[in-house]
Amino acid sequence: LLVHAIVDGIVDHFFEVVEFYEEQINRVHDSVVGAPKVSYTKTLHLVLKELTIIRRKLAPTENLLTALKETSPENPFSPLTKTYFGDVLDHCLTILEELEAMEQSATSLLDLTFNMISHQTNESMKLLSVVSFVFLPTTFVAGVYG
Repeated sequence: LLVHAIVDGIVDHFFEVVEFYEEQINRVHDSVVGAPKVSYTKTLHLVLKELTIIRRKLAPTENLLTALKETSPENPFSPLTKTYFGDVLDHCLTILEELEAMEQSATSLLDLTFNMISHQTNESMKLLSVVSFVFLPTTFVAGVYG
């Protein structure tokens, strides 16, 4: 049960980390929807990198918990302890799924940021085209008779 308590404490700390990154992604999402800037992409890339690192650090814990939960002659734990390890394994899998979902969300936010910036650029180009179209005849007449 001591091993279970230690591993459970370690895995449960990841819930706080996941909440922190969820809040960060939500803040960036609100900022991107409000006024997209290229500077948000740097933040999103850093968040993606950190989420990937966390997921890679937690993946071996999943393998460990799977091995501790299995019933084998080499496994010295009681059936009750194995049940507890199954609970911790469920927590670990939940955290890994949330991390993957946040990575997808951050990637989508990156795409959204670039798409919104492209849309703003297209709107500016449309305005410049209209202005050029309005002044083109005047420029032509001045060029021919000037």
